[in-house]
Amino acid sequence: MALVGGVTGVGAVVRYGVVRLYASLLPPDEQRVVGMDVGHVSGEYMDIVEMIEGFQQAVPAVAARSGCDVPDLSTLQPSDGFIEIYRSAL
Repeated sequence: MALVGGVTGVGAVVRYGVVRLYASLLPPDEQRVVGMDVGHVSGEYMDIVEMIEGFQQAVPAVAARSGCDVPDLSTLQPSDGFIEIYRSAL
C-alpha cells in the first residue's frame, strides 16, 4: 500500500484542516505504531500510519508547509498525545 499522491494527496486534504502526529500501542503485543491524523474542517479525517509507503517523506513535507519542526518519530510515545504539525488558515 502506498500514500496515494504522496504529499500532494495529503496536501489536498489539509488545505482546510489540521494534521497531527501520534503514537499508539497495538494489542496483543503492544507494537508501537506512529500515525498521522489528517482532519478536514468538514469533520472527515483519515489516519495514515508509518507502514504506508511515503509516510516518512510526507511528515516533514506537511510540517514544512507551516514551518513547524518535526519531532523525532522514533521517540514519539502514546503519552505524548497528538502533536500538531499543520493547521490551515481559514
